[in-house]
Amino acid sequence: MAKSIKKMFIIMMAMVLSFSGVPASVFAADLNPGDYVDKVQYGKEEVTSGDYVSLRVDFSEKGVEGEPGAKLFAAGDTVTLPLPPELKALKQNIKLGEYGEVVVTGDKMVITFNDKATTMEHIKGYFEIELFVERVEDGSEQDVVADLNTGLGTKLKVKGYPIREGGEEGERGRYDFGYKGGNVNRDEPTIIDWYIVANANQDELNDDIIIKDVFGEGQSMVDGTFTIMYEKPEEAEGIKFVPNGSGFDLVISKDFANKRSVQMSYQTKINDDSKKQKIFKNEAEIKFDSAIDGKGEFTAKSEVQNRLSVDGGAEGDQVFELVVEYQDEDGNTIAPSTAPKDYTDGADYTTDPIDIDGYEFVKVDENNDPQNGKINGKDAKVIYVYKKKAEEPKQHKLDVIYVDEEGNEISEPDATKTLDDKSDYKTTQKDIDGYEFVKVDEENGDKANGTIDGKDAKVIYVYKKKEEPKQHKLDVIYVDEDGKEIAPADETKTLDDKSDYKTTQKDIDGYEFVKVDEENGDKANGTIDGKDAKVIYVYKKKAEEPKQHKLDVIYVDEDGKEIAPADETKTLDDKSDYKTTQKDIDGYEFVKVDEENGDKANGTIDGKDAKVIYVYKKKAEEPKQHKLDVIYVDEDGKEIAPADATKTLDDKSDYKTTQKDIDGYEFVKVD
Repeated sequence: MAKSIKKMFIIMMAMVLSFSGVPASVFAADLNPGDYVDKVQYGKEEVTSGDYVSLRVDFSEKGVEGEPGAKLFAAGDTVTLPLPPELKALKQNIKLGEYGEVVVTGDKMVITFNDKATTMEHIKGYFEIELFVERVEDGSEQDVVADLNTGLGTKLKVKGYPIREGGEEGERGRYDFGYKGGNVNRDEPTIIDWYIVANANQDELNDDIIIKDVFGEGQSMVDGTFTIMYEKPEEAEGIKFVPNGSGFDLVISKDFANKRSVQMSYQTKINDDSKKQKIFKNEAEIKFDSAIDGKGEFTAKSEVQNRLSVDGGAEGDQVFELVVEYQDEDGNTIAPSTAPKDYTDGADYTTDPIDIDGYEFVKVDENNDPQNGKINGKDAKVIYVYKKKAEEPKQHKLDVIYVDEEGNEISEPDATKTLDDKSDYKTTQKDIDGYEFVKVDEENGDKANGTIDGKDAKVIYVYKKKEEPKQHKLDVIYVDEDGKEIAPADETKTLDDKSDYKTTQKDIDGYEFVKVDEENGDKANGTIDGKDAKVIYVYKKKAEEPKQHKLDVIYVDEDGKEIAPADETKTLDDKSDYKTTQKDIDGYEFVKVDEENGDKANGTIDGKDAKVIYVYKKKAEEPKQHKLDVIYVDEDGKEIAPADATKTLDDKSDYKTTQKDIDGYEFVKVD
């Protein structure tokens, strides 16, 4: 249901029910958590019996008004989130801003929305809470589905208390002489339950136990809650209990505590101005003298996290309604208003006039909102104004049909036209396969072109059948000289008598064309002359082609190893001649053609494949070479003329040089 419609319904029902004494909330729905909850997140993935664990739940609307399948909140709607049996919540209420609250009981949390939710869109929110882990079997471990019935599959690993192992030979291990602990009271989360254990090992004592207990800030002792071994201190023999406002002093006689573990408990209340304090502390100074450990003194400390430290909130977008009304010029409603639509502040809207029988659109009422505009912090109303249409002229139908001379319809009639009285009309005959036009039947119908005159008109086009020419078949077949078919015949054609035809021979593998057999058939090209025609193409087998063989040419060293790519293999007719040539190969010189293992360099293909083998050997190693440079210098070693071109000579080879004339210089010596 759209939000605006649902809102109107709820408001109307609230007015009605206010007189009957029935609350409007009876029409609210308990919503499916899986449709609205986005996230279920725990502060830890693994917890142990007795632990507390934080939980955050995020939720939101899905879609907006008018969208198919939208999931929206309205006043009185609830979302119930059941806890698994392994988890318990402290009873309390969490505010969700202006939108409602979360009512928390021990085994579930119920999100409840108020009237604000009905007037807003895109609502989303969250809450955070602390949960207590119930006791499960000691030493156990299990994966608990803790998704609050949302289908998100969130799991929590829950462990039981670890099983304490004893000492050697089955003896139990020793504990500290004493210890202290505390928990928030699950029925009244402003109360903290504290406990102290002394002589945990049940030792024989040499003297009294002396305890000085001190409360941390933000808490006060609840009078009358202290017990020792489940008795009030004034009722227990050998106990001296003295409260002092910030704690208490306690003396436990050695006779009372000898050889037994002494358990004490009491409660403190969280002060009103400390409810947002995160941690509450407590400590006890314990003095003792046991037969095993002797004299000792230590301080047992404990901290309890405030489980009232919760959080929550929600937000959304304010929505306003747009209604479109349709009125005549006197302000009378002439068509139902549109269903209200919700828009957020500042959103653009568009509207359009509608067709209303007997009326035509005039204007948009200027005293209300414009046809298209923007929502401006309030509901909007657009009023379309119409006036009655002038009376339309009478109309008549025009039908055009096509019949043979017996009156049978031979083609689809034209689409019926609706024309004003006294209006002109024109029609045209149409071509119909197999028929030719005869006339327009004005005796039984109207003229082809005319005027509508106070009644429907009907134009009847009359046709008669055309005379079809006689037809004959043309077949084309392909045979050998013995008349046996050697290829599929052409598809038979049906031709009109006296019509021309043409045919063509076709290539057939292994055969060559001989002639068209006009003695037993018809010409290749001709005219259909009162009977079926048949063209016979005659072929004969082609002469057999000569056999072929391969010629390979390879290049190897004297060990038969290939030293260059072989020539491309050639395919030659049997008895044909061939020629091959040796080729130059770097680093090798030609030796011979190996005719023992192959064929001659030049020869004739003789009934088998041929192979020519060119044999090479490596060339002798080239002599080493060195450079010869000739330069010309003065007595100071400075070049006075260009050096001769450097020569490259084989090692051990002779060389000669000559002096040259240089202007302004005379030769002295060779250095």
